[in-house]
Formats: sequence, C-alpha cells, structure tokens
Amino acid sequence: MIGMTTTRAYAIAGVITGALLSLTGCGEVPAEGPPVALVYRGPASCDGCAESVAAILASSDHDFEVQFVGPDEESEATHETLSGADLYVQPGGGDDVAEAMADLGQPATRAIRDFVEGGGRYLGFCMGAYLAGSDPGMGLRRPATTDAYTALPDATTTTVDDTVLQVTWGEGTRLHFAQDPPYLIPSGVPGEKILSRFASGQVNALVRPLGEGTVGVIGTHPEAERDWYSDELWELDTDGLDHENALELVDAVMGSPAEPSKASGPKPKD
Repeated sequence: MIGMTTTRAYAIAGVITGALLSLTGCGEVPAEGPPVALVYRGPASCDGCAESVAAILASSDHDFEVQFVGPDEESEATHETLSGADLYVQPGGGDDVAEAMADLGQPATRAIRDFVEGGGRYLGFCMGAYLAGSDPGMGLRRPATTDAYTALPDATTTTVDDTVLQVTWGEGTRLHFAQDPPYLIPSGVPGEKILSRFASGQVNALVRPLGEGTVGVIGTHPEAERDWYSDELWELDTDGLDHENALELVDAVMGSPAEPSKASGPKPKD
C-alpha cells in the first residue's frame, strides 16, 4: 500500500534506532527526561510508514525519544510499556480495518485505550484514524466514528489508489498525499478542535480529549516523503511536502506548540 522505498526506510530506521540505543533497555524509560513517543511498526502498518512518522517526531522541537513497538520489536504496546510513554502513534497501514485490529490484538488495543483514558496521547494517521473509530476500532473517538471518504457522494475523489487531495489548513489550503483516507465525524465533545477539512467540507483532521488524555487523528498523509509519490503524482502536488502540517498536528496533540518548527514553512518542490 503506502510506503517509501526499502532503502529509504532502512536508512531512516538505522538513524533512529542508533539514537534509541542510548535509552535504558527492555523498554524501560527514565523517570525524567524528554517525552517518549512509541511508534507502532508491524503488520498493521505499511512498509516505511512508521519510519516516516518517526522522522517527523525526531524533527520536532518536542525533543522526543522515539521507540518502535510491535510484534517484531523489543517491546510491544502493553500497559507496562505505555506507562513510560507520553505519546503513542499508529501510522498508516493496509486497507482492512478489521484485519489491522486483529494484527494489533486485544491486549494491545486495550492497553492503548487505557493509556489514553488515563492521560496519554494518541496520534493516528489514515489507518491509525480508522483504528481510532468503532466497530471495528478501538473506540477512541466514541460516540463518533470514522468512515471512508471515497464512499461519500460528494467526495472529491473516488479512487482508492495514491492521489493528492486539497484540504483546508489554518487560513489556507494544501494538497496532501492520500490513499483511501477516512473522514472524521465530529463527536461534539467539549474541547474538540477541527484542524483540517476536505474540499467538500468533511473533517480531515481533529484533536479531542478522551478521559484524561488526548486523541489526534488525520485522514491524509502530511508525513509523506517524496518517494511515496510517483513522478506523475508529484507533478500534480504543486505544494510539495507537507511536513509542517504534520508537525502542527503533533503540537496540537501534545497540547503546546514547539517553536520554531524545524520543518516550518512549505517544503519547496525539487
């Protein structure tokens, strides 16, 4: 599905993994220090998606310690592992939400839900936004849920393949990489903030409280790298990369802006 080239993914993963070796072992996190972000990497995500998200986090001014969690990592998403984290991130993945839920497994989804309700933060990109919904999903957006944007009669695209979609962001508009994105039905809970809408008006990105924690989700992929695009699609995306929007979403989930952003301003096209 979505993802960067294997060489690119391994290069980013190598840099991040090297930095992580300075952490205490076996998933233990120092009692004090920079915020810890756990990024899922496994069958419920796509090749390169976890590494792209981790690169965004590493470029932010929140000074995250980024760790990968998943069935083939040193640690999985458990109550114990999440107890030392500030942020859990679910990257993009396949096109079957029920299958992704099964890949995550009930112990992990229960731990993630308890983590957020107890004061943690969840950030979901595309499949991560689908998984925050319900039936199937983790119920992180209850009573609201999530559904496929392309199925709407007024959607600006009907393709489930890679594309670029115009969305609102702040006072302007951007073209974001997308692949069968969800749209988000607002829950109307106090404190919910809409960050982005599709050109047809449906919500693309929002942040809301859940229990003592925070949930941030987005349908499109502002974290996308250049090698996610075909040459033809890159020519259509006249805005270039949208990492500044990804960083603003991170800021919103964390509850405070990190200024100045290390990726501030639109990335120029090559």
